[in-house]
This record gives sequence, structure tokens and C-alpha cells, in this order.
Amino acid sequence: AVIGVLSGRPRPELLVVLGGEHSISAGVARGLAGTEAGGDLVAVQIDAHADLRDSYEGSRFSHACAARRILEVCPVMQIGIRSLSQEEEEFRQKSNRVQTVFAEETADGRYLERLAEFVRGKRVYLTVDLDGLDPSIMAAVGTPEPGGLSWGQMLEIVRVIGREAAGVPVADVVELAPIPGLAAPDFLAAKLVYKVMATVLA
Repeated sequence: AVIGVLSGRPRPELLVVLGGEHSISAGVARGLAGTEAGGDLVAVQIDAHADLRDSYEGSRFSHACAARRILEVCPVMQIGIRSLSQEEEEFRQKSNRVQTVFAEETADGRYLERLAEFVRGKRVYLTVDLDGLDPSIMAAVGTPEPGGLSWGQMLEIVRVIGREAAGVPVADVVELAPIPGLAAPDFLAAKLVYKVMATVLA
């Protein structure tokens, strides 16, 4: 589906994919990499979890494997991480295609310089797992983790990508798990999509 949309005429300036499970991102990345829009591609992953497992519960396409599958088509910088397994840490230490900014490293903002260098002049696939945000503002996720990015930090990441990247052909926002009677997280997710579109297209 991604190949079909991005190969169409006219090609959209930005394709936004909504989820649902983070497992959809593996297919999105493969589709993007298979098109003209996928040249010189890198990915920026906002997430609480590294998602670097090669397989999980018998599937190589589990939500816990999303970043590992994206790495098969392009380098990844992941921001906001605060949970990973021993297997993932061992893989991360050996790989030269993944950079990790743990949540506790985001307080002073210096990671934004690394982000700017990583995306500068590149085509960026932005994948946002909403559990990358602090659960005090984003409780409606399936696997919440203490700590995480603030709304302001999230917007600054988007601004850096919008300013430094050659383009953002595709972005996704995934893992919203609505809680009946609690509307704020749903509005946050919608506003984030709007902010990504506005910033990228500006």
C-alpha cells in the first residue's frame, strides 16, 4: 500500500500512517525504501522500548521487533528509550546502524545536536510510538513506562527534523490504546499528527 501511494502521481508530499500496533512500521519502512522517496533514508524512532528483538513470541514482525526490521532497510536513531532486554542491548552494542538516546539523556537537550547531525540532508522516516511520551500526558498506551518525553521535547524533535532533513516522506504515529472516559491522550495523539504535518510541510 505504501509503495502504491508513494509511486502515484502526484506523489504526496507527506504520507502519515496511523496505528495500531507498532508492527505496521516494518512494512511502512520496506515500502518507503522501495520507492524514489526512500533514497538516502534514515529513521527516527520515538519509543519507550528499543524494539530491537529479532523475534518475540514466535514472530519476527512483533511490535517488539519494529526497530530491528526497520534497521534492515536504513539506520535508526531511537529517542526516549527506557526499557530493553539483554538480547537487545547486546545487539545494540554491536550494531553501527542504531543510535540510542535513553530518556534520562534528554534532560539537557544536548541530544538534539546528535539528532540534527543524524538527519541533516537525509530523507527521514519518523516513527512515533506514543509510549515514548511520559505516561502523565500519554496514559493510553498498551505498555506504559515511567519517565519519557514531554510534549515540548516531542515538538522540539519534530522541529529539528523539519529544519535539518532533506525531507520527511513518511511519518507514523502508533500504539494509541484509548481509555474510555479519558479523552486527553486521544487529543494529544491527534494534535501530534497535526503538528508533524504542519512542521514538515512548512
